[in-house]
Amino acid sequence: MSKRQFNDDIWYNVVRFLSPEDLRQANSCHHVLFEEWMRYRYTSVKFLDRDGSIRLLEHLCDTDSTAAAYIRKVEIRPWLVQPLAHSIDSSVKFPNLLQSSRSSKAAKERIQKQVNEDVFWVNAAFRKMPNVVEYSIDWDGSFRYHRELYQACLTAGLDGWSDNLIKLTVKVPPAMLNSFVGIELPKLQSFNWHLYTGSLSPKEINMATDGFMVFLNNLKDSLRSLCIVSTHSSHDLDLSRIFRKMGRFPLLSKIALTLPADGQHLSEPATFVRFLEKHRSSLEEISLRSGSAPSCNQLANSGKVLDREDRNRSLNLLSMQSSLPHLRVFSRFMDRQCSKLKEMSFLSARAVLVNKAGGGQITDWILQLAEDINIPFPQLRSLSVSMFLSGACSDPRVRLVHLHCPTLDSLSLVDFALSHDDILSILRPSPIRAETLLQISTLSLRIHRFSSQLLIDLALLLPELKTARIECNTVVSVLLRILQGTSTKCYVDSLVGY
Repeated sequence: MSKRQFNDDIWYNVVRFLSPEDLRQANSCHHVLFEEWMRYRYTSVKFLDRDGSIRLLEHLCDTDSTAAAYIRKVEIRPWLVQPLAHSIDSSVKFPNLLQSSRSSKAAKERIQKQVNEDVFWVNAAFRKMPNVVEYSIDWDGSFRYHRELYQACLTAGLDGWSDNLIKLTVKVPPAMLNSFVGIELPKLQSFNWHLYTGSLSPKEINMATDGFMVFLNNLKDSLRSLCIVSTHSSHDLDLSRIFRKMGRFPLLSKIALTLPADGQHLSEPATFVRFLEKHRSSLEEISLRSGSAPSCNQLANSGKVLDREDRNRSLNLLSMQSSLPHLRVFSRFMDRQCSKLKEMSFLSARAVLVNKAGGGQITDWILQLAEDINIPFPQLRSLSVSMFLSGACSDPRVRLVHLHCPTLDSLSLVDFALSHDDILSILRPSPIRAETLLQISTLSLRIHRFSSQLLIDLALLLPELKTARIECNTVVSVLLRILQGTSTKCYVDSLVGY
């Protein structure tokens, strides 16, 4: 009997149902299985510590290895080469040796030799990776680092992958930013820049970023997404100067800005508003966030799921999620249609602090930006705003919601627990939007008390609502009995006592 051979098309369908462990065990049986196993194992690689990184770099440089050709994404955090363990012990037992210039010089030479070897392996391995499209270089914030190693990671990677690189994430010591001058990435579409300047003076920061701005502005013909992140650890950083130096990016559709809630890193919010105005015709997603504010996804990724089906035309309730220490109900009205959401996000970490303190008025950078935006963005589809003031109708952020009523498809009121009345004041028709109802299909809320009346009001005020994510502190017991009485799978362990 002749041996029957399956063609490759059948094998490509078979691998769809194989687990990684199955692929590991069977990858030698057929070249399709081997290719899929190699893709699973090497599509994304990380170099985070010296020992593991050097082993992987050496493997990629092996003449018999084809692994490097499968790599599409590289993440690296250049490491600090440490002195040998016995050198440290000797210096403890014999402190006089530290004063010996000969011993000190020998220790430095050993470290430098290791650094040179690491640079060699980085250069050699990166040259073996021709298909990288996504690159991330990280820094732990310590000013003890090897400049040569960072230079190798930047030069070998960005020069070697310049024709293919689509996404780049950069967090490097400020002194390395000028290394980007002269680098060209003609196909780069997404750029994430994490700034950490520590205690550098404004003059030192300006010297470090001026050359980098040349690189950034040279991305004008391809850049579609720009993300800039800063933290409280950057004491004298002022992004206003950076935004003044930034030109126009004709294809830019997404801008994300994350900085401390106090706004000290944006001394002139108007400079950022002017940058937004330059891209009014192309922007589809705007994210303005405070660094310590929790994301909506982080708040929802805990607890157990309650599933039910409701035939109500306006509300299609599919799941409810709760989490401890306080009951928080995650109510989801699932949309039957897949729609592309365009996002604008305003989150403020200080709003949470005000909530815990029992109220109070504060003014932060997000509020100032909301006051300066008077003309709607024509492509805006999703808006996320932190609300933490009573009498929400007079808040500029509420006006921002109403301003984008004609295009808004998704609304998120997060970061502060609102009352039922506050929600009604935001969602009810207003003169600024010609007394029309919001046509949003997706809603995210944080509220004090979750009740069936809230669901009824949402159905009346938001006739197009399909998806709702609701986090709350308490839930009305009547609503629990309604949910438990439905023909659905319900897990209510964490709802006991409410």
